Amino acid sequence: MTILDLPPVVIDTSVLVGVLYPRDHRHAQAQALVNDITDAGYGLVYLDCVVAETISVIVRRAEEQHYQGNIAMLFHPLKTKIPSENITWIFDEVPRLYDAILNLMQTSNGNLNFNDALIALALSFR
Repeated sequence: MTILDLPPVVIDTSVLVGVLYPRDHRHAQAQALVNDITDAGYGLVYLDCVVAETISVIVRRAEEQHYQGNIAMLFHPLKTKIPSENITWIFDEVPRLYDAILNLMQTSNGNLNFNDALIALALSFR
């Protein structure tokens, strides 16, 4: 089997949280795992539902850890490492509402998680 024949690897929430949130207790482990996967020639797949859960977990953990910084800074690693065009979309409305969802989460100061913001926006357009 050549590198071109290798199937892509879907990254799960726990790994993605570890990669994107430096304060996660498995940050180094998660980053090493992703590096090993890509070094072996596998592609990475980021599903929208995983990204949604990941950013919600990061915001919740930051709140639990009494994060005092600007909430928007928590979104920076996600936006730079996984821009929307690199996400495999399986939710119907998310592609159209993705940026607005992140903005609503940020403006709610983390009080709305991804799914809550998605619901709020989807309902506001009906």
